[in-house]
Amino acid sequence: SNRNPQRRKEADMKKIAIIFAGGVGSRMGKTERPKQFLEIEGIPIIIHTLSKFQSCEDIDYISISCVESYIDFMKELVYRFEIGKVRWIVPGGETSQLSVYNSLAVVEADDAVPSNSIVLIHDGVRPAIDKDLILENIRITKERGNAITVCKATETIFVSKDQQNIYDVLDRSSIFY
Repeated sequence: SNRNPQRRKEADMKKIAIIFAGGVGSRMGKTERPKQFLEIEGIPIIIHTLSKFQSCEDIDYISISCVESYIDFMKELVYRFEIGKVRWIVPGGETSQLSVYNSLAVVEADDAVPSNSIVLIHDGVRPAIDKDLILENIRITKERGNAITVCKATETIFVSKDQQNIYDVLDRSSIFY
């Protein structure tokens, strides 16, 4: 029996991946379609990303915030590539933060999602994530209440106040993105 309240609490907990893919890749310049739908080895980038969360046994559900005019296309991709953990596909927002918010709102409104659930937020055009990193984020979130995956800066970072002159060079050993 599951008499331990902490165990019961964790047993009820859901782990949800919010994948934000609401942008059009405007910094990339004009492309045939938004960058998350461009293909690598014949598979859209967003599917490469979603597959990592689909194959992680600890992830219960996936929410995708998507460019609104591509929602039907996204649904087709989810079906074709058998990404069965996708529970919600919602319109993206004008910014990444608003896209995440749109997914959070639909997740929070779902009665199947307990309030003690863990939500992982990931950029749909960043497929270089693996199961170990996903599981580590879940572990740290359980332990500390939250987690964020960052990369150490490898480039030299300059500070300019007027976009003409260098004011400072930041110590990249303390910079993460």
